[in-house]
Amino acid sequence: MRKIYHIPGRPPLYCNSFLIITQAGNGIIIDPDAPAEEYNRLLEKENARLTHILLTHGHHDHIGSLKQLHQPGVQLWMNPGDRVMYSSRMDAVRTFGPASADLYTQLPDGSLGFEPDGLFEDGGVLHIDEVEFTTLFTPGHTKGSTCILCDGVMFSGDTLFCGDIGRTDLPGGSSDDMRSSLNKLYRLVPDDVDVLPGHEGFSNMKQEKETNPYLCSCRGRE
Repeated sequence: MRKIYHIPGRPPLYCNSFLIITQAGNGIIIDPDAPAEEYNRLLEKENARLTHILLTHGHHDHIGSLKQLHQPGVQLWMNPGDRVMYSSRMDAVRTFGPASADLYTQLPDGSLGFEPDGLFEDGGVLHIDEVEFTTLFTPGHTKGSTCILCDGVMFSGDTLFCGDIGRTDLPGGSSDDMRSSLNKLYRLVPDDVDVLPGHEGFSNMKQEKETNPYLCSCRGRE
């Protein structure tokens, strides 16, 4: 791939959002929470066009610009486990709380207009130009949490942070699922992979396996 841009999302949660530019000049957004004009400015700078949006999970602080960016010709991909969050505005608000209400515009048929164009598979591979994405299902923070790997980088969403992990006490969360997901990452993700989480600072798997208490507890179980 040609370039990865880190674009901080909106306050107060400041999701880590990313824009990937392929060698063919196509743009791929991971978790579109920054203002839409930020992505459009970089796309114009790179003489690129947006073709794909990939979600690590469906929480409202990771999709703040989805409504503006998911236009005809742009494919939205996500885990089927979080698809139910968008079945109606009522379901979304019930899941995410009242703060999410303004992000969702219910259509006449009762849907939210966020129907994905593609659904991830666990261990599946998605090719976009020269970039190969591998998706690992990592439920725990939400039922549909997914870590997305490509070219020695893992976009870990709110599953794995630098020295920490995502919450499991929100609707759809599960501490048991999170333990299984962390053990999966410990076993399958090499030490030299950079970890770009959904919030806060960046890391790598070697550091997390050695210092993150939640991953350290996986040692010996692999």
